[in-house]
Amino acid sequence: MGLTDVLPLMSDRNPDRGGAPSSGPVADVAVLEDEPHLAELAVELCDRMGLSAATYRSPAGFLGAVSHHAPRVLVLDWRFERELGAAVFMAVRHRFGDLPIVCWTATAIADLPTMLVRDASVRIVQKARGIDAFESALRWAVGHAGNHEGADQ
Repeated sequence: MGLTDVLPLMSDRNPDRGGAPSSGPVADVAVLEDEPHLAELAVELCDRMGLSAATYRSPAGFLGAVSHHAPRVLVLDWRFERELGAAVFMAVRHRFGDLPIVCWTATAIADLPTMLVRDASVRIVQKARGIDAFESALRWAVGHAGNHEGADQ
């Protein structure tokens, strides 16, 4: 594991919108996506919506960055890095209750676990459905972001 696996890649379009991962404010949207072009697409969409975004290449990097303060929204690639999406999902639910999550996945809904599909604070978006479906889910998540009770309160 290298340094880039632990540190987030902050959006270079809004460099003034976030502090260091462990000491300053967390970005509005945390993106856990291991495909760089898809992570960049998510960051661009967040920028267009006026949201700061940080991408993470490892679950440890993300969980370390949010150890004290949750982002407003999590975008989670379900098959993230050796299929660790489930572990990240459970850790987020344990630590931050009903934090809005956009599960951005290539996995068929029928193949996703019940805990994810039935979670009222999750919107599942098939990657093949394109950017419009992703944008709609992100807007939903941002609209629900104020409703969750994080452990950092």
